Amino acid sequence: MLWLVMLFSQICYCEKQDRLPVQQSPEAVAARVNGQPILVREVTRQMLRIQRRQSISSVVAPRMKSEVLRQLIQRRLVELHLQAQQLAASQQEVAVAVESLESRLGKQNLTLVQHLERQRMTEAELRATLAWQIGWRRYLDRHLTEANLKKYFNQNVRDFDGTKMRVAHILFKCSLDTPAEQQVLLRERAGQLSRRIREGEVSFAAAARRYSDAPTASQGGAIGVIQRNEPMPDAFARVAFMLQAGEVSGPVRTRFGIHLIQCLEVTPGSRKWSEVRSQVRESVARYLFSWAADQQSRTAQVVWTGVISRPMSAVEVDGTSERPEAIDSK
Repeated sequence: MLWLVMLFSQICYCEKQDRLPVQQSPEAVAARVNGQPILVREVTRQMLRIQRRQSISSVVAPRMKSEVLRQLIQRRLVELHLQAQQLAASQQEVAVAVESLESRLGKQNLTLVQHLERQRMTEAELRATLAWQIGWRRYLDRHLTEANLKKYFNQNVRDFDGTKMRVAHILFKCSLDTPAEQQVLLRERAGQLSRRIREGEVSFAAAARRYSDAPTASQGGAIGVIQRNEPMPDAFARVAFMLQAGEVSGPVRTRFGIHLIQCLEVTPGSRKWSEVRSQVRESVARYLFSWAADQQSRTAQVVWTGVISRPMSAVEVDGTSERPEAIDSK
């Protein structure tokens, strides 16, 4: 799967003019980070770029829009972190990047003004995007060393070496549109059942047969063999691969509902570091982005105006099919 975090490190030169209906005013403020606004226009522009790569249904669009805004906020937080680390781009570096872009556009018989119009972007927004690219690449160059990549691989070896796990689950079915109060009750119910299983009051298989809403209930919840990146939603697999044989998870939220997961068996993989270096690099960059945003969020003031609703926590909701397939990352 393509990296979903918002690194925005490419500028799209596509001439396709997509139309994605929005109800909010383009100039409305969707959020503020330390008083600096993020406009609905910025969210819409990213939604249009996503739409070029995947269809967006009317049901999915509101959740995706919320996720895009969350990612834009995170990017602003990372930019603050880059400034604090003295890694932000200088005005001279941005000017050079603009000149380089104009040169590339000239080879396509396009002017910078035409490009900005087609991208629905102001020159100030363009310069901000170029500054982001420069600073973020500099940050990655500092941290994506061979030593760090190997260390991350060793600490998360199951995620990369092809480890297989045989698992079972109990599903309390609910959709992302289920009222929040009902979801809270289901989570509490799942948590109580998890504790009963761990304390030996009931076996996982018996609990699955009695309580699970999944088709696998009659088989004691047994799903079969999974790998880190398939076939289950990422939130499910992420938690499953932290378990040892026999362990039971707490409640895990995916788009299908709330799960309890039991690891039945672990079969270690055999892939070496050298075979998965690119995947490790992407994972470390994703981790660095989230880490930097989290560090800055402790002191920054983030305000959602309510023009676009806040998404559920990415930890609680997998959203593999709802999240952007690409807010550019390379």
